[in-house]
Amino acid sequence: MMPRMRLALVVLGMLFAACSSGSTKGESERPKGPPAPWETMTWEARKAYMEAEVLPHMRPLFQAYDPAFFAQVDCTTCHGIDAEEQRFKMPNEDILALYPTGHPKQEELVRRQPKMLRFMFGTVVPEMTALLNAPAYDPETKQGFSCFSCHPRGSD
Repeated sequence: MMPRMRLALVVLGMLFAACSSGSTKGESERPKGPPAPWETMTWEARKAYMEAEVLPHMRPLFQAYDPAFFAQVDCTTCHGIDAEEQRFKMPNEDILALYPTGHPKQEELVRRQPKMLRFMFGTVVPEMTALLNAPAYDPETKQGFSCFSCHPRGSD
């Protein structure tokens, strides 16, 4: 097996292991999810839940990961500068576009940013899945909360 392919498989294996095991840090303090199914909540109720529960829970996780880069974590960190005008639409077209597993640009990102990817897969995705009480991503059905819930899909 080519060294490049082996590296990609090893890193992907670590990422999937981290994602499937979930995050144990802070689980006891994690909100149990929104008061109603997300899709039934009004825009105002969703915004209030994000401000009261999600942001205060996620801010310290991002800041612990990289205090300098995430010195200020607020709604615009994930939703973009014009978050309110866009009604907090996701995925956010202003953040890094991602590519599906196996795409050359995805493999390059795995090589360049393994620490960030471990943080995103191992902490951000499972925490947000739980905070939103969303179904976890199922690779068979291609449904559920995933990286593409926040990040746009790259195209080329």
